[in-house]
Amino acid sequence: TSILTTGWTASIANVLKVGDKISFAGVYAVNPQNRTSTGSLQHFVIQADASSDVGTLATLTIFPAIVPSGQFRNVTNSPGAGALINVWDAAAAGQAAIAGDPVAQGLVWNKQAFAFVSFPGQVPNGVDMGYEDRSAQIGVSLRFVRMFDGYRDMWINRFDVYYGIGILYPEGACVIAS
Repeated sequence: TSILTTGWTASIANVLKVGDKISFAGVYAVNPQNRTSTGSLQHFVIQADASSDVGTLATLTIFPAIVPSGQFRNVTNSPGAGALINVWDAAAAGQAAIAGDPVAQGLVWNKQAFAFVSFPGQVPNGVDMGYEDRSAQIGVSLRFVRMFDGYRDMWINRFDVYYGIGILYPEGACVIAS
C-alpha cells in the first residue's frame, strides 16, 4: 500500500493530498475474474498526505495496494523505476482550478460491490411491549421496545436497527469527476 517515488520538487509539503487520484505509466488494471489486462491504466487513491521531505523522494500511501501476481492480482505489473505518475485532478483535465478547490464527484457501483447486512436485536423481558420484525423485501430488521420510566414518569419508545456495511469488490465501484 506504500510506494517510494522520486522526481518531486525538493522539500515541498503535501505534493499529493488525501483523495487525490493517480496512475502509473504501464500499470494496467486487470479483469477481476480472469486476471487479464483491461487495457486501462489502474487508478489509485492517495490515503495519506505525501510530502517530498528527503530530497526529491515522496512515499505515497495508496489504495488499492499494488498486487502484480497471484490469485489477488489487480494490476498487470509493478511500476518501473522512473515510471511517469499521472495525477488526476481538475487542472490535469485542462480546466481552470484554484488550488484546494473541490472537484464535483459522483459514485457509480455494481450491486455486488458493497454489502449491507441487518441483523435482529434481542427483545428484552419485563417491558410493556417489545417486538422485532424483518422486512424480507429490503432485508432490514427493526426492533421496537416500549417501557415505563417511573423515575421521570414517562413512557419510553425505542426503535433500533442493527446493521453493518462492507466492501466486497472495490473494483466494482468508481468515482466520476466532473
